[in-house]
Amino acid sequence: MVSGLLAVDIVLLISWQVLDPLQRKMETFPLESSPFGDDDARIRPELEHCESVHNSIWLGLIYSYKGIILVFGLFLAYETRSIKVKQINDSRYVGMSIYNVVVLCLITAPVTMVIASQQDASFAFVALAIIFCCFLSMALIFVPKMIEVIRHPKDKAESKYNTDVGMSKEDEEKYQKLLSENDELRKLIVAKEEKIKVLKQRLAETDALKGGSGNVPKDSLIVADFVTGEGTSDSAIETDQVG
Repeated sequence: MVSGLLAVDIVLLISWQVLDPLQRKMETFPLESSPFGDDDARIRPELEHCESVHNSIWLGLIYSYKGIILVFGLFLAYETRSIKVKQINDSRYVGMSIYNVVVLCLITAPVTMVIASQQDASFAFVALAIIFCCFLSMALIFVPKMIEVIRHPKDKAESKYNTDVGMSKEDEEKYQKLLSENDELRKLIVAKEEKIKVLKQRLAETDALKGGSGNVPKDSLIVADFVTGEGTSDSAIETDQVG
């Protein structure tokens, strides 16, 4: 991913330099009086720029490409907002970082175009904007993690991979409901096993009363317990009528 984005930047810059190379341009200003008080001398300020013929178009292409990357970052942050692991869920902080970058870009770009003739002011404004933007973005990403480590220094390293950490209230309720249902089903299974055991004992006693023949009459019916959607049915044993 990073190499792909770097390749796109390289292609844009090479295309810019080949198709519309940067050139040295001189901007002249009106004559000014000499700071030394010499009435016979005048000073004409000059400012050198490095620009191309279609400089605004190329800058617009680069700004558009970077804007698309920021939008894609917002999309990824939105898609990963429901990650249960608290230590790696940075969607909120990533969104805040992108918001700060967009705001600073919207402020810095037009201001630098307006004060382009003031070299020192333009350089200072752009440098401070870049430093503040990078510092704020790194602070939003790493400071919360550092605070978490300082608050819980004795936590095990594998705890950050525990899916129970940061579980939402809704998931907690579902988990408790599943536990209660599991307990009820376990009790129901134990009760059914007891009934089956009793039925087997009754069946053995019936066989013993018939002389231990071991042959179950054809018209005898054994109905075992089973769980249905409406409830459970009781066991029944029907034996032959003594003729």
